[in-house]
Amino acid sequence: EIKKYDDNSEKSTAEVDYVTLSNKIVKYEDDLFYVALEDVPKALDLTVSYDKSKNKLSINTLNYYMQYAQKNIPQFDVKNVEKNFKNLKALLYGIAVTKDVNNDNYGLNKLEDNQAIASQKFSEILFWEGNNEFLTKTAAGYGIISDNGTETVKNQYDEIKSIYKKTKLYGTKQGKRWGVLNSEGSRLIDIEYDSLGLDPKEANANDFENRYVLNDKLVVAKRDNKYRFFDAKSGKEFTNSNSGYEKVGCITKDIKTIDKLFDFTVDDTYTIPEITGDRNFNGLVIQKTKTEKKENGKEEQKKIYIIVDMDTGYETAIGNGIDFIEGIVSRTEKNKTNYYVIFNDYTDQADLNTMIDFLEKHPEYYENNTTENQESTNTTNTTTNTTNTTNTTD
Repeated sequence: EIKKYDDNSEKSTAEVDYVTLSNKIVKYEDDLFYVALEDVPKALDLTVSYDKSKNKLSINTLNYYMQYAQKNIPQFDVKNVEKNFKNLKALLYGIAVTKDVNNDNYGLNKLEDNQAIASQKFSEILFWEGNNEFLTKTAAGYGIISDNGTETVKNQYDEIKSIYKKTKLYGTKQGKRWGVLNSEGSRLIDIEYDSLGLDPKEANANDFENRYVLNDKLVVAKRDNKYRFFDAKSGKEFTNSNSGYEKVGCITKDIKTIDKLFDFTVDDTYTIPEITGDRNFNGLVIQKTKTEKKENGKEEQKKIYIIVDMDTGYETAIGNGIDFIEGIVSRTEKNKTNYYVIFNDYTDQADLNTMIDFLEKHPEYYENNTTENQESTNTTNTTTNTTNTTNTTD
């Protein structure tokens, strides 16, 4: 599998096409990488053919295909592909964007024989290479058709984004709200969120490849300035995200008296991969608000940090089992990264593995948290199953 970035913007905001090759990329002793001829169009935006009888190798660029389409397909819209490189690349897949000169509507034809794939009824059309699909627009709104002209998503939305190309997830917008459809065009996440994905700055800070789907498992949505996480396959919202999370990552400048806690420089922390100990997890650092009852009976809200397991979507015992973790930071030295937690009103810090050792010796902290998660999960599963029986295809 390879990734193709279509622009020079920051990584998390750039549009990325995931292209799966039919053959493995091979590295030989000359330290060069080799791609099979049949995979060249996907990897390099050109085609290569070999005539064994003539011992002739032919390389055809996009310019060649554009000239071919101009010559053989009268309806081929040259101006459209000149303005839109994505539609030009559709020629590599044997598809030409065509135009009805009478009404300026677009359709699709086969490059080989000029047979119609999709009639000229769309006011806009855009090729999504990684999906082998086309985003379309009519008076009714945006929709999606496959490369054989089959309608995947009905034209009815104000905006559609391809948010995850590996399994084809689509962000759909109606009015000011966003939701998510799966690869079959069925509703995965209801249209009731202000936005989808992490904020670009948070995504870039941790070098997330996809800010919409984390770790290939968690779909991110935001409402009322709080993040919520959903299972990328079932669409189920993870129990502990119902109330939402303020932000992803712990920023060192937000930690009080951090200079007094450490005699070395510590870094901002967003993820904690492969935590050691008996309870391994791939962690995402999250900030949330927790209510604390004071001795005088008054309640005080406090910003704390927890770790969400990106493999399951649930909060771990760190931060939730032990109340009021006020920071989670890291230090990298000699290619090794250590993680530290801050607690007790910013007066104490401990190595994260030490904290895990403590939890293993005092399982009541972890078990209390696990029990709460399990009870909430059972309730959520019941609700989800009931909801799923009433879901309809959009």
